[in-house]
Amino acid sequence: MLLIPSSLANCSLSFGESSQRYNLFSTAEITPASTDKFERRLERIVRELARLVMQRTIQEIESIHRDQTVSSFGLDGESYRRNRRTANTIDTRFGPISYERWYFQNTQARTPGIAPLDVRLGIVAGRMSPALAEVTGRLAADLPQQAAREMLAERFSVTPSVEAYRRVIADLATQVRSVHDDEATRQLIAWIDEARQSKGKHDVLLQVGRDGVFVQSRPCWEEASCGTIAVYDRNRKRVGTIYLGQMPESEQPTMTRRLTEVIQGVLRGAGAEALRLRYVTDAGCHPQAYYRDVLCKMKHPLTGRRLKWTWCVDFFHACEYVSQLAASLFGSGTDKAHAWAKWNAPQNLIQGL
Repeated sequence: MLLIPSSLANCSLSFGESSQRYNLFSTAEITPASTDKFERRLERIVRELARLVMQRTIQEIESIHRDQTVSSFGLDGESYRRNRRTANTIDTRFGPISYERWYFQNTQARTPGIAPLDVRLGIVAGRMSPALAEVTGRLAADLPQQAAREMLAERFSVTPSVEAYRRVIADLATQVRSVHDDEATRQLIAWIDEARQSKGKHDVLLQVGRDGVFVQSRPCWEEASCGTIAVYDRNRKRVGTIYLGQMPESEQPTMTRRLTEVIQGVLRGAGAEALRLRYVTDAGCHPQAYYRDVLCKMKHPLTGRRLKWTWCVDFFHACEYVSQLAASLFGSGTDKAHAWAKWNAPQNLIQGL
């Protein structure tokens, strides 16, 4: 049940009284400026009402009495014991709210404790409500950090610090990655089942790709990583593709782990029936290392047999490399180099495929 704070009793006036109290048009000329002022004032009133309702509702969830609260509990193999009530302030779509909740200490020394109410509410990074965190994640995907924080201040009257903002984004990224990769694995398995029902002369193909894209960061541009996994049916018609992405990271270990886990999950879920496996890249440093260090050594999770991967360079980069080779052989920009790359390379590539 939602509890309306008593301090808002004056907001329960009759419609006529409320209308006269907040209607700027009753004492001022109707102009675009007065309309703008009225709309903004009304928005502040409604948002403040919603903020106080949400704050009071959350404050009333837990009992303040110790004898009405469990003294200890276990979670994910860890034991916790009740300590005391502590204050917390979080940002919501209506602005910041404050409340007290019971805090439980971990029975192991130097191990973080937990506030069960925060977990039940889904508070992100201990700072932001789920609804506002969802908006923050979308802003972070589209805007630079400062612009996103300014948008949060303008739209929701919250001003998270740079550190708090980054914690929220990092927490969101971790949650989204785990859910995304599990869903991607299930989708790929469903596509493989669909492809196996098709008719044609080819084996069902699982094609993995890995590449990089440069993104701007302070103080320079850095390479983010991306991966794709596609399923083709027996007629070589693409059934579907899933995509993985990861921000710049030294040696790209997170992308390597995620891509490998999805591939292993797909092979495990698709059963022991053979799939044709292909790896397509631009022959860059990290894609080559992934093929050499991971794919070449990978075994089927069910049969334990070494998997046979075919490695190809994508057509666009292959043509680029052939043009570079022509320039090296016949000179950059010469007619002979242009003719060699134009007429010989496509024929050689097609024969190679």
